[in-house]
Amino acid sequence: MELRHLVLEMVHNNYLQLKNQALPPSASAGLTYITEVLQRTKGGETIAKDSRFLLLTSMEYMLLAPSPALKQLSTNITKHLLEACKENPTVLPLADLVLIVLGYFGKYLKLQTEGFFQVLGRIAEVHPELLAQLIPDITGAVRDLEKKRGVGVDTSLRKLYVGVLSKLGEAGDAEKQRLQLDHM
Repeated sequence: MELRHLVLEMVHNNYLQLKNQALPPSASAGLTYITEVLQRTKGGETIAKDSRFLLLTSMEYMLLAPSPALKQLSTNITKHLLEACKENPTVLPLADLVLIVLGYFGKYLKLQTEGFFQVLGRIAEVHPELLAQLIPDITGAVRDLEKKRGVGVDTSLRKLYVGVLSKLGEAGDAEKQRLQLDHM
């Protein structure tokens, strides 16, 4: 393992690790350091490797960060990571990225619905192919959440989801049409 990767993992584990969905006091310093390292890194392959352990955390920070400054730092980190993965698909294959994002919505869809879809919308802007792969999973999760809430079709939840689907081209349009059939 190269020194750079080891240092980033150490910063991640010691300065950014969430405890019961609470941000540590060192979050700002950790995010700032990660941002600096990513901006100075020349090779996209190296950044794509970092996504294995940084992507889920940066998405969590996009959702949970209390300040706009922390949200912006985490959004920039997520964007860097996703762009590197998109440009270097052999380093971190799409299937691996799908698993990381599935881990995110396994934790957060039920807790912070609006923020959850805002994060997915940002991901869709940078890496639409990734979210297009997740359409069946997201649709299933939305329907499961509606069932658990016992409200039938939840129009506000669907509206948030349709906003994300609108960023996914033909695949998103096809899923929007299937969702419309649920209303009938």
